[in-house]
Amino acid sequence: MANITEEGLLLTGTNDTFNGWVDAEVFNWFLIVNGFLLGLISLLGIIFNSVNVIVYSKMSQGDSVNIALLALCLAELGGSVVLLLMSCFSVPELTLSYLPVEYLISWLHILFSRVSSCLTAFVTLERYLCVAMPLKVKVLITSRRTTAMVSIIFVAMTTSIVPTYFARRIESVMISGTNRTMLIFISMDESSKNMENMSVTVNNVALLLAFAVVSISTMLLVVTLRKKSKWRSEVTSSLQSDVISARDKKVIKMIILIAVIFIVNYLPVVVSTAAMLSVPGYNVEGDYTIIFSITWGITFLLEGANATASIFVYLKMSSRYKCVLMTMLKFTSSVLTRLQNRTMV
Repeated sequence: MANITEEGLLLTGTNDTFNGWVDAEVFNWFLIVNGFLLGLISLLGIIFNSVNVIVYSKMSQGDSVNIALLALCLAELGGSVVLLLMSCFSVPELTLSYLPVEYLISWLHILFSRVSSCLTAFVTLERYLCVAMPLKVKVLITSRRTTAMVSIIFVAMTTSIVPTYFARRIESVMISGTNRTMLIFISMDESSKNMENMSVTVNNVALLLAFAVVSISTMLLVVTLRKKSKWRSEVTSSLQSDVISARDKKVIKMIILIAVIFIVNYLPVVVSTAAMLSVPGYNVEGDYTIIFSITWGITFLLEGANATASIFVYLKMSSRYKCVLMTMLKFTSSVLTRLQNRTMV
């Protein structure tokens, strides 16, 4: 086991190690508060997305939208579970001692986050095509093709993070003058660095592309809906094929709301991701490690909030979702009533 002096640590409590950016005590309090909020939000995300998964699994899987939304709920559930695990490392001493473990766990969250981003992009694009070319979209995007696309997204994103778990080696070191040990990353060779850089680049580019697709598709969807609405108001007799059903309108509004929430919550994530690709030293071991930790701590909160908010969108915008949920709650209530009656007897 190697030895390391306390002055050599990142979080020693001295301002010099923070390069004058952030006071050490302020950073420690940020870790605690951020961890508490992250744990609360992620716990709600686990509960809400568990409900979402159950509800969408009971809805028709012949509908491509339901398939994609079920996969999105699963990804957000997985992301919330990982965020809850990460919140357990928010105590400064644990952050110091187990930083490599937290870093590797965070890659699991990145996996679910990128899957969620890609699925949101897919659903938003599908709804735009549904409005722009209603006669062709049912042929282009079938339930089987949607299932295949969802599977490809999950497999591709999972494959992209695998190199990070082989690129670094973790070693336990003793802090000189104390009775504490900590885990550190051993310096990587060139091939290991290339492996990790490849994963970072792929995942960052995937997020940027997904964000662009969601933003552009949402704008085009809104513009196309306005044009069609104006056209129908001007023409007294429109073709039946051009009329959007009431159900489709609700689904479109729901997807637009999901996309807007995604854009608002993920904009800081996109900015931080772009900084990783363009600013040298903005990473877990660079000159801006503390700023990196703070900004990504905030972005994790926003990603958790994005996953937690989805249930309110479904309840507000989807009558089918609400109907299935109410049926489940009534069934549960009746079962509990029967059990209580039996125990009383």
